[in-house]
Amino acid sequence: MKYLGERIPATFAHARVDVDGSASLTGARGRQIAGRFNLLRHTPLPYGTRVHKDTWADLVGDMEGARCACVDIGRALWSDTRSR
Repeated sequence: MKYLGERIPATFAHARVDVDGSASLTGARGRQIAGRFNLLRHTPLPYGTRVHKDTWADLVGDMEGARCACVDIGRALWSDTRSR
């Protein structure tokens, strides 16, 4: 987490991971790592109805779109630096 957090301007979504309760953010090193991130706690997003499923589809689509945009920017930057 530390390596990626220092090098990638990104949002990390950990679903169904007990980040608070894990050993990853405990101790001196864990507190240092935790200080570099904003931890947002949410209740589970339901998936039982058509509306719930549409909400999930929108969420996943938005995240994929953001990821693709970042990949495209990264490729463009990499390509630009290679041509110099």
